[in-house]
Amino acid sequence: MQSSSRLMSIQSTVLRFVQVLSRMLNLDVEVVDDNLVRIAGTGPYSSNLGRPLTTGTNAFKSVISTRRHKVIERSGQDPDV
Repeated sequence: MQSSSRLMSIQSTVLRFVQVLSRMLNLDVEVVDDNLVRIAGTGPYSSNLGRPLTTGTNAFKSVISTRRHKVIERSGQDPDV
């Protein structure tokens, strides 16, 4: 089993930030680490914290490898999702 990531070690802080960001921007937010483990989330992404993602990982893999942000407006139409 892999050791906890740096993000997981500050999960409570990340979760508070994600909740504030979600309210400010009026959208759902999800944070995963480089092992694709869900660290924090809002709305439909608020469950299964601390567990690896099993589906929909292409966009996260792209963001992690390119180190560039990505906003997904229509997941069904985004080629990386």
